[in-house]
Amino acid sequence: MVLSVRRKRLVVTIVAGLLLCAILVLVLAMCSSSSLVVMRYTVRLGSRGIVLRIVQLSDLHLRGFGDFEKSVVEKVAELRPDIVVLTGDYIEDPKHGKHLEKFVSLLRKELGSVPIYAVIGNWELQGSTLNIVEKIFARYGIELLINDYRTVVVKGLRIVIVGFDDYLWGVPNASLIRSLPRADLYIALIHEPVFAKTLSELGFRGIVFAGHCHGGQVKVFGYPLFLPRGCPRDLYEGMHRLGDTVLIVSRGIGTTILPLRIGTNPEIVVLDIVV
Repeated sequence: MVLSVRRKRLVVTIVAGLLLCAILVLVLAMCSSSSLVVMRYTVRLGSRGIVLRIVQLSDLHLRGFGDFEKSVVEKVAELRPDIVVLTGDYIEDPKHGKHLEKFVSLLRKELGSVPIYAVIGNWELQGSTLNIVEKIFARYGIELLINDYRTVVVKGLRIVIVGFDDYLWGVPNASLIRSLPRADLYIALIHEPVFAKTLSELGFRGIVFAGHCHGGQVKVFGYPLFLPRGCPRDLYEGMHRLGDTVLIVSRGIGTTILPLRIGTNPEIVVLDIVV
């Protein structure tokens, strides 16, 4: 009887110890995944020696505006971009529009006249926030492209930037790439990376920026527990080549559903294009 009680106590102690260890590992993983990182890529497309720097922000999912959000804007400014691109999911609820306005206002103040181009994500449609996003972006000179394109000249390079409607909730017009004017560089902005496969199959030759997947948001031993629709297992983060298309998938800034990240830090993407 005494031995049985001792065994029960031993089992309880072991289980409690394992649970405590699991909690500590979880807390440490959350803390190590909370810091902002800058992910840098370089793509060489020519031999003229012109370097164009593009900074990408994606999936802000703003629910407030504090020191972290300010640090994101300050870091973007420190990187001295030639162009900034935003790839969707800015707020999930119309009541958070005030936070987006503070973010965009500071971003424009820090960047001055640097051109900023944007597309929508699923939450602009799913959360009925598109109208608010449109008004705020227009107020601060951010070009929101929904199945539309703009031509801009930067560092003597003629650049066409095309933005598409959301793949899951909208109607992206992939055929638009067939009517783009001649340029030195083509850049496409999308939200869900799966749409890059369509663009590649249609012969898009250029850089595609996407987000949506949050790098998996929660990873165990380096593997995401869940990926939302529009995030192929082979294209949910990082840089990829799909024929003549170079795809950059950002892990994004914010979180959705669960307010935490494990094994995948929030990130600002920097792409230096050598032309």
